[in-house]
Formats: sequence, C-alpha cells, structure tokens
Amino acid sequence: SRSNSSPRLSAASVVVTVTDRDVHRGFPLRVTGSVRADGEPCAHAAVDLWMRRAGGGAGEAGADETLRFGTAATGDDGTFSGGGVVPGSASLGDYDVIATTPGDVRCAPGRSSP
Repeated sequence: SRSNSSPRLSAASVVVTVTDRDVHRGFPLRVTGSVRADGEPCAHAAVDLWMRRAGGGAGEAGADETLRFGTAATGDDGTFSGGGVVPGSASLGDYDVIATTPGDVRCAPGRSSP
C-alpha cells in the first residue's frame, strides 16, 4: 500500500461571461465567472483568461489565433471577476473568451467551453 496517496481530484467546471458590450483592441475586456468541482466552489484558484479566434477554416489567416489577455483569482465562493486589455496585435474578427484554471488543492485543472 502507498502511504502518501492522495484522493483523486475532481475536474474543475469553469464558467465565464463577458460583461462588456463593446470590445475593441487596446481597451479593457472584463469578465465574471465561477470555478467549481462536484458542485463545491474552488476557492482561491488562479484563472487565466484567453481569446480564441471564433470559426474560420484551417487555412484562413489567424484561424488558430489564441491570445492570453488577463488573469483573475476566485474568492471563497469560487467566483471571480477580472479581465485585461485586448492585445493590439489581435486580428480583426470574432473571438471566444475562454477561462482556464490549473486547479488547486481540491480541484483538478479545468476550462470553460467557448
């Protein structure tokens, strides 16, 4: 038997919502969201915020463009609010906002759906 085994962590369920109506390069983009595992909050977990080019074919310029634009951290209740500035290098077009977390002592890594 292993004396230092730890319980299996449940994958974090990440939800993110963009709170700004108009988004432009070089301007702030604010989001809110939550990180939970098994219905319980993942408190004090780091959250990375990403913009991923929406749609586009594989051969289309910038189709695979993914840019990190900010970070946040969850509070005691597993919710977060934060954001960052839309990079000036971002191509024009539509993007999905994705939030990822490396997890914490209770929650395994997870990401939001686009």
